[in-house]
Amino acid sequence: MSARTINFCRQIAVAFVNWCVKTGRIETNPLTVIPKLDESRDRRRVRRPLTDDELRRLLAAAEPRGRKLWYLMAVLAGLRKSELGRLRWADIDLNQGSITVRNGKAKRIDMIPIHPQLIEELQRRRDEAMSTPQTKVFPQIVTDVTRRKDFLRAGIAREQVVVGDDGKPVMIGKGEWLRPKTRIVTEDAEGRVIDLHAMRTTLGTMLARQGAKPQVAREIMRHSDYQTTLTHYTMLGLSDTAGAINEIPDIGTPETISATGTMSSTADPQQIPQQSERESVQFHATASDQDTTAHQQSEDSNHLESARVSDEVRADATTCEKAGDGIRTHDVQLGKLAFYH
Repeated sequence: MSARTINFCRQIAVAFVNWCVKTGRIETNPLTVIPKLDESRDRRRVRRPLTDDELRRLLAAAEPRGRKLWYLMAVLAGLRKSELGRLRWADIDLNQGSITVRNGKAKRIDMIPIHPQLIEELQRRRDEAMSTPQTKVFPQIVTDVTRRKDFLRAGIAREQVVVGDDGKPVMIGKGEWLRPKTRIVTEDAEGRVIDLHAMRTTLGTMLARQGAKPQVAREIMRHSDYQTTLTHYTMLGLSDTAGAINEIPDIGTPETISATGTMSSTADPQQIPQQSERESVQFHATASDQDTTAHQQSEDSNHLESARVSDEVRADATTCEKAGDGIRTHDVQLGKLAFYH
């Protein structure tokens, strides 16, 4: 089993033992010490989204065989194979533009919007078949063998000779019909596969490229957690990231001004009044500093004159004796009376 399957089984076992603890059947849960496996290092099947050109070729190859709607429903509505087989015309509301998915993988009822191109194809198919509401939309399910042949006709799959354990091609048939056995391969050079479920990966990737919010994409993909949509159903390439980088605006370069304040021959004439204003402000600032210095010197002179007068008053101060007191000197300095005992 893959790491994801093992983790899923572990989750079920831990939940069961937790129920046993809760109901008093056992004291503790010994399974909580079992660590989870790293699913990113053991992905058995990695799907890739189809390009626009591959989708066009697939629809062109499937339309003459009556399977165009099957692939459109898979890529534009994100329906799984089992959901396509259970879909009835009563579940499709073309006036409201919605599809009701019943008994899906999550065992709930979901309602998803219908793409305008899909509405036209459904309308045409319903008018041709003259179906009743309880009739299945797809009376016959497209098998995996038929799907791989459609992929081969569209050029998104290739035939590969089957090789045995001895390294030689496996031969089938007899006589003039003897030929090497081949199989249809839908894997690319990186090992990513394309199948019907890859249509859901294509839908999730297209939603991301259109700028859909993860919560909105989760609702359309019908996942319980949007992390599942981002991790397994969204595959952006270098062209997508490069497009996002190219949308970032250029960083502007500020105009350079000479550090000395002088203008060069190529200076902008509109900067001349601004420079004159700065020089004028500097001139007024210098004049203001000079006035402040003169005012400060004047205040210092006044303080010195007051000190000189105070000294003269202190020298001419009179003394008086009072019974029980010491000598008290009346000293007037700067309008304040001080007593010295």
